[in-house]
Amino acid sequence: MIVHPSIMEYIENHVGQAPEAFQQVWKKSQWEMVYGHMVSDVPQAQFLRMLAQLMGARKVLDVGTFSGQSALAFALGVGENGKVITLEKNEEHWVKAQRILKDYPETQRIHFHCGDALAWMEQCQDLFDIIFIDAEKQQYPAYYEAGLSLLRSGGLMIIDNVLWYGTVTDPTNQQKDAVILRQFNQKIANDARVTSVILPLRDGLTLLQKK
Repeated sequence: MIVHPSIMEYIENHVGQAPEAFQQVWKKSQWEMVYGHMVSDVPQAQFLRMLAQLMGARKVLDVGTFSGQSALAFALGVGENGKVITLEKNEEHWVKAQRILKDYPETQRIHFHCGDALAWMEQCQDLFDIIFIDAEKQQYPAYYEAGLSLLRSGGLMIIDNVLWYGTVTDPTNQQKDAVILRQFNQKIANDARVTSVILPLRDGLTLLQKK
């Protein structure tokens, strides 16, 4: 936990005007998903929704569907003329996400794709306003490069779990994901193609804008 639990609880209790769907999807994820704690909580879902609204985003790429919370947040944010494409490698997650979201009308804006996300990204010819990456951590460098080619100039990329439970701050921690994310964070900080910042929201979110 990056932020003290009491602070997290306070934040969760003071999210203003969040759709009830976010809390419902959170609860359904705990019931239906192994590792249900990985789903975006209500504050993070609200944050993603607001970013899409503030950007005036109409096309969003969501890399890593899991139970569908982030896809739903973006679907709410892009409005009725927007589109969200969400990519999921795990077929069980892909099926469950569609079942969890089926009762929300905004799901009609979501296009669910099952298969290798990197292969899909490398073949895609489209451009997106926002790309959200929350998938295999060891693939983050590859997702990042593929994502930059699909992000419009001025577009926003959001990358989850970049603090990895705080392990990235400890250079003696040689756990594979910690090492990869530590190197990955430094790569972004040094990348002249983007402007970036890390926010300590849940397990760390990187926001970067393509120049």
